[in-house]
Amino acid sequence: MSDPAASTVDAGEVPYYIWPPFPTPPEGVKIISFKEFKPKGIIVSADSDEEDEVDGDGVKTVRLDVDHVGPEEKAARDRAKRARRRRKGASGADAGTAVAGGYNPKGDMKQYWHEIWAETEKMRRATPVDTRMDLSERFSQIMVDFLTGRTIPIRGLQSIFDHFRVFTGLIEKTAQGSKTIGPTKEGKNSKDQDDMSDEVEYSDDDKDEEEEEEVAKDSGLSAVEITGQEDQMLSFLENPERQIAIFLSSFYRDRGMAWDPEKLRDGPILIQFILEFIIRHRTMPEIEKGLRKALVIVEQAKIELPATKRIAETFPEPFGYACMEVFGNKSTMGIDFSWEKPNILEPSQVVELIPDEKDIVRDAMDVEVNGKPLETDAAVKAAMDLAGWGDANEGNASTETGDWGADVGGWGEELIDESAQPAPTWGELPTHTLARWFGPTTLPMSHIVARVEQSARVILGIEPPLATSPSQFRAPMGVLILGPSQKTSTHELSTVRPPWMMFEDLDPCVQLKPYDPSLDTIRVLVDPSILPTFEGKERMEMIGVWIQVVERKQESPESGSGSKKKKKSKSSAADSSKEFWYCEKTLQIMPSFWIEHE
Repeated sequence: MSDPAASTVDAGEVPYYIWPPFPTPPEGVKIISFKEFKPKGIIVSADSDEEDEVDGDGVKTVRLDVDHVGPEEKAARDRAKRARRRRKGASGADAGTAVAGGYNPKGDMKQYWHEIWAETEKMRRATPVDTRMDLSERFSQIMVDFLTGRTIPIRGLQSIFDHFRVFTGLIEKTAQGSKTIGPTKEGKNSKDQDDMSDEVEYSDDDKDEEEEEEVAKDSGLSAVEITGQEDQMLSFLENPERQIAIFLSSFYRDRGMAWDPEKLRDGPILIQFILEFIIRHRTMPEIEKGLRKALVIVEQAKIELPATKRIAETFPEPFGYACMEVFGNKSTMGIDFSWEKPNILEPSQVVELIPDEKDIVRDAMDVEVNGKPLETDAAVKAAMDLAGWGDANEGNASTETGDWGADVGGWGEELIDESAQPAPTWGELPTHTLARWFGPTTLPMSHIVARVEQSARVILGIEPPLATSPSQFRAPMGVLILGPSQKTSTHELSTVRPPWMMFEDLDPCVQLKPYDPSLDTIRVLVDPSILPTFEGKERMEMIGVWIQVVERKQESPESGSGSKKKKKSKSSAADSSKEFWYCEKTLQIMPSFWIEHE
């Protein structure tokens, strides 16, 4: 575009242009008059087969935060969107999938809750706050704003959200339910307060609040800081990254959420929504750096938390089962099952006390009527005669009423032949043999268990089968490379305890290499079919029982009566191709960011 014929410079030496004359249009461009202009709209939403929303020229559009369409156009756009979803379901893309998170507001098909939230998340607004306010008060307010107008469609998600608010000190569990920590007086954010969960009760006790404010004024702290949840909230605000890691690891396990597949999936997504909401509205800029680091933990949790259950369900894997069939269950080795020997009397010390049958019946029928004992001698005799006690035919005292030995039904019926009954329908555990991987093998006779270790191990990597390996164990098997955990603690309540060597064979026929479970890496053989479960899961940790199997020391046969035995070479004793580790069972699978909850 050419410049105008002249330009003028103002007092600030900034050039400005005066038209006419107007610039010359570029080549191939025609400038039309306003009368000829036809608006094509921001979005054209007709009932069409287009998969994407486009404008009048067919160019794909991006949905804006502000909706510029009218009610009729919006209804047409929603109809087109539902039609696309129905076509997607009919094509089998999502057909038959059990989807958690409730229904889409239109009720036409199921939709994940986070998909519903994501559609309007950027349009949500927070209450403007003064950044000079106390940090804990701003945190309480932003969490109220987060929940305002938001639907939590499933109970499990509400449970996760309530646990998070308890963990961060926003609510306090009481015998009457939960109460909030933070701005609770009537009239202050009352509209937002009404939108909170029904589980939350807001205190209106002005007297208690005034006392808290007086104590806060004297101590120099805010009213929030002197509540029972002070430490939890301050811990979160001081180090969001660490506290989010604790919440999604040990706290998650302690509250039983680590066993629910839906909570393992939904928890990190919910925390991501919360953190992004806080960061987007910049109400707490002083901790924004920590919040962004916490988002990195959340991204890991979205992958690793669901993987904890998948890995736990993998073990014991087929090779571990087969080894247990050969070497037995070693998990109880090293556990002392002894108890004190009971004091057993000698036969001469035993005195047999046989009560009189008449006394037994009298004691059972000893009753009082109007405070006076009832004479029961006649009743006792009648009862004994009826029961057949003392009868000459003690073995078969049958009566018309159907006593023992009678053929009128009940206990006296013919015994059922159990061999003719159908076999139980309970499923049987699958059997595994080492021949599946090694073919006919002498391994059960040539190898023995050398060590049994219970410890926490970090996943360092995996290796697929290596067909060219000379080792009979390596060629058909996958390998898990596990290193020692660096998160062990000697505290009695710690989850990650130091390694425990439950058994170590010191028999001379076993030649063991030096080994330190706190420093050395082990290579665990597994069935190759489970290796995909561990892809991308490096740094996750496993607590389990690890078994080392080694070859027995072979003695060379004597060549003669005076000849010496051949010495076993040192290299042969240290040949790793003749030993292996396997996993007998796992006790817990932990994400890589695991931190103990204090």
